[in-house]
Amino acid sequence: MYCKNLVLKFINFLIAVVLLVSCGGNSNTQLTENPKDSSEASAEIIAISKQIEDNPDNAELLYMRSIAYQYLAYLNKAEADINQAILLDSINPLYHFYQGKLLYAMNQTIKASQAYQKAIDLKPDFTDAKMKLAELYFLVKKHKESINLVNSVIASDNSNAAAFQLKALNYKDMADTAAAVRYFQAAIERDPNDYDSHLFIARLFEAMHNKLAIEYFNAALRIKPNGLDALFGRAVLYQRNKLYKAALKDYRKIIAADPSNYLSYYNVGYINFETAKFEEALRHFKICVQMKNDFIDAYYMRGLCYEALGNKKDALLNYQFIVENVPEHALAKEGLQRLSKK
Repeated sequence: MYCKNLVLKFINFLIAVVLLVSCGGNSNTQLTENPKDSSEASAEIIAISKQIEDNPDNAELLYMRSIAYQYLAYLNKAEADINQAILLDSINPLYHFYQGKLLYAMNQTIKASQAYQKAIDLKPDFTDAKMKLAELYFLVKKHKESINLVNSVIASDNSNAAAFQLKALNYKDMADTAAAVRYFQAAIERDPNDYDSHLFIARLFEAMHNKLAIEYFNAALRIKPNGLDALFGRAVLYQRNKLYKAALKDYRKIIAADPSNYLSYYNVGYINFETAKFEEALRHFKICVQMKNDFIDAYYMRGLCYEALGNKKDALLNYQFIVENVPEHALAKEGLQRLSKK
């Protein structure tokens, strides 16, 4: 009875997934999402396996066990089961779709693309499969193919914000900034809470020194007040415009939320150096070096702080370390020459 209940629970989960896919659900739907723990997943595998012993030609049971195996990261076993399921039922588009996701997780991108395409061939309106294949094409720089697939999704569903965002990402990757901004804005029109599209536009505008960048960073942060990437982007923008008080406020929020963010420590140090607060700057550069001991810029700024504080010995040690590891570092060489004359 216990095994039967587990199988029923798992079947209910799978039904929900199938409904999401058949109804054109969100393209980010993860077939392996399930709040169970690993012991429950293992029990499900045992239960499903017993069912398979009695029904070895049941493709749906093999598909279910494949998902359970993937949940536990037994990818080879998951692949064997989904392959067998497809042998038994080769016209089920969902099996090919899941196979594509599994193959992609196994870094078999060519086979994954073939599986996604098979799912689309079997179900031409399979939006999730089109989106996954378009994402894969984007990642391997096949921008034309990706855009063509996204356009087919948009043609059938002009409200699909994710499709517009992916189209924008393709144009961004092709360095067509105007088109990228246009399609990110189209994504936002369809989903005003699209944090990522707000952030992408903010970064593009920042790179162009467009004053609208701050508006998009602020909009992103209204959607996700603790979005660290948006906070960092806004802080950098404030810093670039010498709005140091605002920049420091954002960097300190980031450090409080993520004490391992060495770039925020570096930038706080840099602002303090720029405002002649050398002791405070030095403290942050020391922390930065402790976190990332190959961060040459932090060693250089630490050297400058020691030099500004009159500590010639430690300044020399930092400049010498840099030259030993990066012989072409002109500024560190200048620092050594400068101190050698004192």
